[in-house]
Amino acid sequence: MTNKELVIQRHIWASSDVWDEVKTLRRKRPKLVLSITGDSTTFVPKPWLTPVLKTGLIETARGAKDCLIFNKGSSQRVSSIVRDAIEDFSILQADDSFISLIGFLTKDSEPYESNINSHIAREKHKRGVFHDSFKVSANETTYPQFHADALSDIAERKVVFMKLKDEYLEWRVPVLTIVVEGDLQTIKTVFHVLKKNLPVLVLKGSGKAADFISCFIEAEGTDPDGYIKDKSSILFGIISPKDEMLKDYMTTIHENRCL
Repeated sequence: MTNKELVIQRHIWASSDVWDEVKTLRRKRPKLVLSITGDSTTFVPKPWLTPVLKTGLIETARGAKDCLIFNKGSSQRVSSIVRDAIEDFSILQADDSFISLIGFLTKDSEPYESNINSHIAREKHKRGVFHDSFKVSANETTYPQFHADALSDIAERKVVFMKLKDEYLEWRVPVLTIVVEGDLQTIKTVFHVLKKNLPVLVLKGSGKAADFISCFIEAEGTDPDGYIKDKSSILFGIISPKDEMLKDYMTTIHENRCL
């Protein structure tokens, strides 16, 4: 018998439904939305300081006062790092800070096991911290488009940022995608986010897709075909990527590097 329990998922059938679920779950609308992407099944050893990401998330959440974070909701490395950061935040949080974590599990993925029982989870929700997970209509192939559509829809929503005299000031919800580690699917995810004119922050030094993207952007004038051939085995542990669209993805990412 174990103290762990499976995190229960509900279903989200369309990317446009995400905001409605957020409104149902949260007592307030988020003033900042972060999406942390980079879960992968490839293994290429690349040591990096994971506390940098954890500390950055905590400080960003504190600064925003009211922050919503999306991840893949899986038991893979990046999602686990993000969950650990949220747990740290629940211990260190200020009274007026609120942070929530929502995972988007693809149809064919398994839920992670949680050490937090339901009672504790409810108490943390009252204090301003909660985890939740949804099974989405996308599979691994269509997830990047679903993810980008969901973020784009949220970025069009308006929330009250402050009250000035007798007027409430509204602003569109800031949305930022952060790339950590990752695989070829992560590159596709970045491509779709940039096509929506949404900003992306790449954590250079975390390895794999993050370094693949950042080094390509910095190498001005580099031939995409040559770069993909030279770097794939080093960063992904594969000889030749099967995705024929990878060159187009990288070219578009380079063209939109200002985002």
